[in-house]
Amino acid sequence: MTTNTNNQAKQQAINALEKVYINPASLVSYRSSGFVLIVATSIEQAHSIASQLGTDFTLYYLLRNQTGENNNNITYGNLTSIGGYLGSFEISAQVNNENKILMAEGKYFDIVLDLIGEVKTAVVPPFGYYTLNENTNNIKEVLAEVNQLIGMLDKPKFLNLDTSLCVHSRNKTDLCQRCIDACPADAIRSNGDHVEANINLCHGCGGCSSACPTGAISYAYPTIDDQAKKMHSLMDAYLSAGGTSAKILFHSAGNLTLLPDIAENILPIALEEIGCLGLESFLYAFCLGAESVIVHCANEPTQTLQALDKQTNLTHKILSSLGYNFNTSFVQLVEENSKISDGITPLSNTIGMIDLYNKRMRIFAMIDFLYHRLNKNTLSQCDFTVDDDAYFGEVLIDKKLCTLCMACTSVCPTESLSSGNINTPVINFQESLCVQCGLCVKSCPENAMQLNARLVFNDQRRSDKRILNQDEPFKCIDCGKVFGSTQVVKKMMEKLKGHSMFTGNKLTNLEKCEDCRVKALFK
Repeated sequence: MTTNTNNQAKQQAINALEKVYINPASLVSYRSSGFVLIVATSIEQAHSIASQLGTDFTLYYLLRNQTGENNNNITYGNLTSIGGYLGSFEISAQVNNENKILMAEGKYFDIVLDLIGEVKTAVVPPFGYYTLNENTNNIKEVLAEVNQLIGMLDKPKFLNLDTSLCVHSRNKTDLCQRCIDACPADAIRSNGDHVEANINLCHGCGGCSSACPTGAISYAYPTIDDQAKKMHSLMDAYLSAGGTSAKILFHSAGNLTLLPDIAENILPIALEEIGCLGLESFLYAFCLGAESVIVHCANEPTQTLQALDKQTNLTHKILSSLGYNFNTSFVQLVEENSKISDGITPLSNTIGMIDLYNKRMRIFAMIDFLYHRLNKNTLSQCDFTVDDDAYFGEVLIDKKLCTLCMACTSVCPTESLSSGNINTPVINFQESLCVQCGLCVKSCPENAMQLNARLVFNDQRRSDKRILNQDEPFKCIDCGKVFGSTQVVKKMMEKLKGHSMFTGNKLTNLEKCEDCRVKALFK
């Protein structure tokens, strides 16, 4: 009976999923005029590939370790570097002991077919670049794809970047490069205080969006909101129809057939790339009543698998620390023919749609939902230690060292650290905003600060501002104007006592505001 019910519920869930409106993606356009560079060891090797290309292409050859007279279409030399992407490849080669830029009729090459493959490229090479050698099993399929690469070509714009949320760097101090490390296509690079994304190089692998601590980088196809709509519609329809033991299966579009047996309680959701999945998606699946999440990882780059593994481990730590104890993994990363394990006991009371604009707010909303429905007596702890790169935690201050100079509050990129006004020397801290970037620690002249990576479950403790340090305001001994904290003035007097410029009564000038110090010079 359960099998039939689940089958019927699954069909209703799939029908509901098909009705979810997905916002269309912006497009990235490429223009290819059909200029193809074939890199080979001999003209015979190059011709074996060239003969399979259409007549609309103009072919050029770079032949390694060969001698001969260079002409418009054949260059004898060694490939040294490749830059660019489909329609705009910048090719450098060593020709006659000189490094030269190769061009096609004065233009960049549109497509590169590398039959040697010795030049280093990104793990996921740019669109339009193909390595073809004896280890390439699908040469016919690749060349069939190449034959389509002429004229105007479009692909989805996979990511959005909001530099106002980016905490990559401040004051020439490197802070966060999670997205750079997660990108297998080398499409994200440093650009001053922020990162920049080359949308022409982006393959939409998605690891950047799941790794970003602030939501500065977000996945755009589908957006996290559209993905949430799909998950909610699927689970709501399935459970409303009496379905039980729901497992959500995320898979890349076109890869579902690689999994042999899809049970009646496994609900598939196709994504452009599974790398966009992370803590948000996994927690939301649990809050919607799923007993497990299955992520089908077929031929994914190492960076994508590493990012998914980190997000999976963090999800399990959070659920376990919240008291949802289980002997199996809630999130299962599977490959072809992998056995799917049983899930955990699903929630009976589920969450609705989460419509919050901020990534951290969405994560905390789900944690709050799980936290408040628990019997707090069974909760093992109110907070727990996370890995240093998990972007949650607090800042600790050694009050004996801190002078309240406010260097930390002036540089904090997320405003988790804030100061009072000039009359109240105080350092406030809001833990929900802290991404553990460490700029405050690096900026502190007294070495009074340190980070403590953790996640606090109580929303009030996490969201309320608390005082890390405070001091009495120091008033000018001449006019009474407040110009700093007592600690700062005392520290200056201790350090400069005995200095030749502050002998005798001159030391008291440090107890005066800037205006009264100037007046003292003319007395």
